[in-house]
Amino acid sequence: IKREKSLTFDIKMEEATAKYTITGNKNLKNKSVIKITGESEDGTTKIYTIRIAKDINLILLIAAAASIIIAIILIVMIIKKDKGNKSSDKVKISKIEKEDELAREALDDIEKTKVIPKEELDEEFDKYNPTPVVEEAKVEEAPQETTKICPLCGHKIPFSTKVCPYCKKNFE
Repeated sequence: IKREKSLTFDIKMEEATAKYTITGNKNLKNKSVIKITGESEDGTTKIYTIRIAKDINLILLIAAAASIIIAIILIVMIIKKDKGNKSSDKVKISKIEKEDELAREALDDIEKTKVIPKEELDEEFDKYNPTPVVEEAKVEEAPQETTKICPLCGHKIPFSTKVCPYCKKNFE
């Protein structure tokens, strides 16, 4: 069929009292199934199945095949170009080396960071925060202490932590 949404049937039953029902005869598309069920007066039924095959638009089929061929050609061209261009590998290596160098510099900067004694840090903190915002570290009294609360920022952190990862408060 072409664009039909349903089919018209001229059904003639062998017995005048026999009945039939048609199902699946709406919104037809490729591979739709229409069933015609006939039932005689004595209860005998017979089912006839009609499978729909719509015409495939040849132009769409050709366009789809051409698109696939063009995509394959482009992929092959890109792969060949990438294999022939070894300088891209050198650029990638130099970027990695640059990132390594920056990481080493950052680690050096961290090692050179001045450690401020707790007393000086507390004095500096009190200048700008006269009223304590957070109480001293509260350690839950449990048989196995696993966490503590940082008195500076209030975050819950592992008990064994020496420096708060959030505010950098030193607990030593």
